[in-house]
Amino acid sequence: MNCSCIRGDKFNFFVRAIDSENIHYQDLSQWMGPGDSEYYSIPENFNLNVITPGKFKAVQVEVKALNSTVITAKDLKIPKIKDGIYCFQTEEICGKVYKKTQALLPDIECKIKSLYTQDEEVDKESISEVECFLKAVQYAAEEGNTKQAQEALNVLNVLLSNLNCNCNCE
Repeated sequence: MNCSCIRGDKFNFFVRAIDSENIHYQDLSQWMGPGDSEYYSIPENFNLNVITPGKFKAVQVEVKALNSTVITAKDLKIPKIKDGIYCFQTEEICGKVYKKTQALLPDIECKIKSLYTQDEEVDKESISEVECFLKAVQYAAEEGNTKQAQEALNVLNVLLSNLNCNCNCE
């Protein structure tokens, strides 16, 4: 029987909210394969548990190993992909559970794009401040510092609400 294992701590992925209904998940993990030993094989798919903002129970989705998967709001049993910190966790793989957090901010990113493209003059300094807090949210989430990420997200929402965005987001 072949075993599917991730090399060391090389669980990795790219994730991005496409819009408020879809997430692009791409597995970038370093899986051990037949080149490592005849006992290893790279799985076609694996189960991933996702905890969405404000929820405490994970929803299991199947994703493709070393490939892209679109995860829908329906897959996550939520009405829409909302701004917040998401936790992605594997089931046990070769005795280890891998976990990472990421900020998904579809509404905020839509508002920032709209601010850049709207006809009215927008204070570029204010947009720079918004983008600074956007990065702070993303970096803190990537480092697993969810408290700091949430605090930066709260500030980011206040800054955006003060900018009078004529956006068709959400």
